[in-house]
Amino acid sequence: MHRIIWLLFFYSITCASAFAQKKINVLFLGNSLTYYNNLPELVKLIAACDSVKLTYHSISLPNYALIDHWNDGKAQQEIKSGGYNFIIVQQGPSAQTEGRTYLLDYGLKFDALCDQHNAKLVSYMVWPAKSRSFDFPAVFESYKLLADSARAIFCPAGSAWQKVWESYPEFKLYGPDDFHPDYRGSLLAALVIYGSIMQRTDLSFADYNTVKNVDLIKSDFKILIRAAQRTLTDKKR
Repeated sequence: MHRIIWLLFFYSITCASAFAQKKINVLFLGNSLTYYNNLPELVKLIAACDSVKLTYHSISLPNYALIDHWNDGKAQQEIKSGGYNFIIVQQGPSAQTEGRTYLLDYGLKFDALCDQHNAKLVSYMVWPAKSRSFDFPAVFESYKLLADSARAIFCPAGSAWQKVWESYPEFKLYGPDDFHPDYRGSLLAALVIYGSIMQRTDLSFADYNTVKNVDLIKSDFKILIRAAQRTLTDKKR
């Protein structure tokens, strides 16, 4: 009798552990705004804080737009290999007509491929260069248009940058070239990406000690968490 009770207890603990450790597989398609500061790895670290085992593959090349990924064919082969839950796509700011057209046309091509292989497209909104900060609304519109047209997940990371600056105008998110992100900018994008794909608005599980580096102090980390949570909450309204 005691043995049966012990076995039932062990089974319940094992099942609870398996349930808690959810697994997802993600493909990132992008350019330097994805591979700077190893954004995919940051998303993986945040997932681990939430008891989610995230595996990923990244095809991110300098100056690539979605048309470039489509034309070289590697992304299609990777999606067709199967097993991905989410395909996260990103190119440049795409505020201008040509960039928006490429984003939409080729984003929809990738979405059709996602549908064939049981994956969900994610439209990862980035940000304009600092010198073109007036382009933020147009960047938002372009990536939101793709998300709406494809019925994809919208991930407004660029909007989270703006949320930070509403309260802290001098907060550093750009790197030295005033376009690529510094570590804080990438971490903020990673928080919004994870919250978007997992439909989480509460990111209090994120652990500072897991993601900290020499450029990130704890007070800055709290600012990033609040901005990401506000962005994710606004997105659901």
